[in-house]
Amino acid sequence: MKYHHVMVRISGIFALICAMTLLIGGAQAQSATGVVRVAITGTDTTSCGSTSQPCRTPQYAIERLIVTSAGVRSFQGQVLIAAGTYGPTGDPSVAGVVGIGLGGNLTIRGGYSTSNWNTSNPAANPTILDGQNSKRGILITVPAATAPNCTITISGLTITNGLATGSDPYGGGILIDNCSNVRVSNVTIANNKAVGQDNTNAGPTSPGAGGGIAVRGSTTVKAGLTLSSVTLQNNQANGGNEGSGARGGLGNGGGLFAINSNVNASDLIVTGNTAKAGNAPGGSGAGGDGQLGDSLGGGIALIDTPTFTLNRLTVSNNSATGGNAAGTGGYGLGGGIFTERSAGTISNSTMSSNQAVGGNGSTGGGSEGGALHTTVTALTLANVTMVNNSATGGTGATPGEVYGGGLFMTSAGQSSSLTATNIIVAANVAAGIGFTGGGGMALRSTAFDISHATLADNVITSPSEGGQAAIFFLGGTSGTMRNSITSGHTGSNSFYVSNNASGITLNQLLINDTTTTLLVVDPNAQATLQNTITGNPAFVSPGSSNYNYRIGFGSAAINQASGSTVTTDIDGLARPIGGAADLGASEYQVGLSGTAGDTSIDLAWTPPPGTTVTSYQVVYTKEAGTNDANEGASPIDAGTDTSITLTGLSQRKTYTVKIIAFNGGTQVAESATLTFTTGRFFTNLPLVVN
Repeated sequence: MKYHHVMVRISGIFALICAMTLLIGGAQAQSATGVVRVAITGTDTTSCGSTSQPCRTPQYAIERLIVTSAGVRSFQGQVLIAAGTYGPTGDPSVAGVVGIGLGGNLTIRGGYSTSNWNTSNPAANPTILDGQNSKRGILITVPAATAPNCTITISGLTITNGLATGSDPYGGGILIDNCSNVRVSNVTIANNKAVGQDNTNAGPTSPGAGGGIAVRGSTTVKAGLTLSSVTLQNNQANGGNEGSGARGGLGNGGGLFAINSNVNASDLIVTGNTAKAGNAPGGSGAGGDGQLGDSLGGGIALIDTPTFTLNRLTVSNNSATGGNAAGTGGYGLGGGIFTERSAGTISNSTMSSNQAVGGNGSTGGGSEGGALHTTVTALTLANVTMVNNSATGGTGATPGEVYGGGLFMTSAGQSSSLTATNIIVAANVAAGIGFTGGGGMALRSTAFDISHATLADNVITSPSEGGQAAIFFLGGTSGTMRNSITSGHTGSNSFYVSNNASGITLNQLLINDTTTTLLVVDPNAQATLQNTITGNPAFVSPGSSNYNYRIGFGSAAINQASGSTVTTDIDGLARPIGGAADLGASEYQVGLSGTAGDTSIDLAWTPPPGTTVTSYQVVYTKEAGTNDANEGASPIDAGTDTSITLTGLSQRKTYTVKIIAFNGGTQVAESATLTFTTGRFFTNLPLVVN
C-alpha cells in the first residue's frame, strides 16, 4: 500500500491578506449607535443604518462600523439584515457579497423585518447572501498580527451560489483567513463552489478547497472557527483539470476545509457535498513529488488542526472522488470526513451513505475510509454510528487498493491513535478487485483502544486481504477491542491481522458471524482472541432501510460485559442495567428522564427497543416518614402511557424511581434507577443586630 502525503498549496495567502486589508472597507464614518441596519428597501448613504433609514447593502453597512484607535483600524458593532436576497456589489475589490478586511468585534445577523429590528427570526424572514455564481458569500481576511483580536459572529443567514476560483479557489461560501474567533450559528451554506483553475499547459493545476467554508491560519497563528446549528449542503470542492501535465488538482473538503485552525462544531448537518480531484487525461497521474490527484473529505477536511471537537454531527451522502489520469488515478480519501496531522474528538454523531471513490487510470486509484479517513491523528470517537458507507477503487488494468468501508486510520510513519467507545460500524462496503480489506474498519500502523463496539453486516468484495469486520495491519498497529459484538459477516474471515501488526487482543466478544474463520493472523503478526460468546444480538432493525443496530429483547449481549467502566451507552443512557453492562454500543433498557418540583416529580420514558410492551410500572422508594405519591404507593400501574407526574410528595425529600416494562405478565425491560430530591430549599442568613 502506498501512502500519498497531502500537500495543500496556499502560497500567496499572506500577500492576499495585505492587499485585501487595503481594498476592503472604505473610510466611512462609524455609526453613532454601533448598530447598522440593512434592508432591500434601504439606501446606501453616509447617514444610513437607523430603523427608519436602513442601508441597502451589507458591505456598505459593515464599512460604517470602522473605528480608529491609537492608529489601528478595526470593526466594532453589529449589522442587522432584514429579509431579502443580497447579491455582490459592483466593487471589484470586494471578493464577496460581504468582505471584511480588518479585525475587531463584528456581528452580522440576519432574520429581521423592517417592522421588527429587535428579534431575529430567520424562518419567517429569510436573509440570503447570493454570490450569483460569481463571488463568495463572505470573505474574512485579516493580517496575522491582528488575528488574536478578531471576533466575527455570523448568524441567521443563508449563503448560496458563492464561487471561489481563479488564483485563490478556497471557500466558495465563506473564506476565513487568520481570524482567531469566527462564530457561525443558525446558518445554511448551500450550493457553493470552490473550483481550482484548469491548466492547458504542462505543470500543476490549483486545488479547490472548502466548497462551503474554508478557514486558514498559519503555522504560527491559528485561525479559529466555531459552528453551531449550521447546515452545509450540496457544496463542491473541485480540483482543476490538467490538459497535458502529470495530475489534476486536489479536491479538499466539499463542505468544510480547515488548515492550521482550531475547529469546534455542534449540531452540524453535512449532506450532499462533493470533493472531486481534477483529471489529467494526458498525464501520468503522479507529480514530481509523488502526489496524486487525490480527493480529501467529501464533507469535511481538517489538516494541521491542533484541536477539533465535532459533536452531534449528521454527515450523510457526501463523496470524495479521486481524479482520473492516463496513468494512476487519484485516491478517494474520506467520503464523509478526512483529517491529517490533527487531534480531536467526534461524538454523538452519525455518518451514513458517504462514498470514497478512486479515480480511473491504467492503474486505478485507491480508496480509503468510506465514512472517515484519518492520518497522523489522535482521534477519539464516542457514541458514533457509521452505517452504509462505501469505499470503491478506481478501474484500470491494475486495480486500485481499497481499505475501510467505514473507517480507515493510518500513521504514515508517524503516530496515530484511536480511542473509541460506543460505536456502531455496520453495513459498510469495501469494494475492489485488487488488494481489499476491512469492510468495517481498517487500522494501519495505529494504536487503538476500542470498547463497546458493534460491528455488523460489513462486506469486502474481494478476499485478497480480509477482515469483513476489521483489518489490522503493518507495524505499530496494536491495541484491544473489548466488550463488543461482531455479527452478520460472511466470507473468508471477520478479523484479519497482517504485516507485522502485533499486540492485538480481541476480548469478550459476542459472535454471530458465518465467516469461515473468525480471526486470521499472518505468520509475521500476533493477535489473541479471548472470552468469546456465541449468540444472536437480536438487533432491532438491521440493514436497509433503518440500519438500527441497537440490541433488543432476548439479545445474547445483555449483561455479558466484563470489567466495563463505561457508564453510558451510544444514546447517553445509563450503564449497566442489571448485574453487568451489555456488549456492544447500546444498553437494552427503558430510557427514563425526569425533573423534580416542590412536591412532584415529572417522569417521561421511551419504550425498550424491539419489544412489545403492554404495560409499565412505576417503582419508587422514599425516605422514612415521607408521603407516598397521590397516584398510589409503589408500584404504580401506568398502563401503556410513557409519562406520569407523581404529586403530593414531601418537600426537601429524596425519592428513587425506576420504570419496569411488561409484555403481559412477563417483565421485558427496566430503566435505570434515578434519584430525585423535591424542592423548596431555604437558606438561613445570619442575624445582624445593630
